[in-house]
Amino acid sequence: MSGLRFDSFDRVNRVVKVKDAVGTVTEFVWRDDTKVGSAVSSYRMDEYLESHFNNHPWQSGQQLTIMWKPSADGKKRVATSIR
Repeated sequence: MSGLRFDSFDRVNRVVKVKDAVGTVTEFVWRDDTKVGSAVSSYRMDEYLESHFNNHPWQSGQQLTIMWKPSADGKKRVATSIR
């Protein structure tokens, strides 16, 4: 999904919230192996958080592209890549 803007990050629940152009909020859960970064360099989410003192890699309103798949129970969107 592209054209999304970063809204919030919940480290405890492992959730990234984004908004689309009309303001609809969508939640994605992340796993340790979710890739974050840019086309030039990427990190696993767990490695990024450890090396950046648990700060998330996005700024408020930053445009993101998220690759995802449905969870095993089909109720959540699991982010596989966030750029």
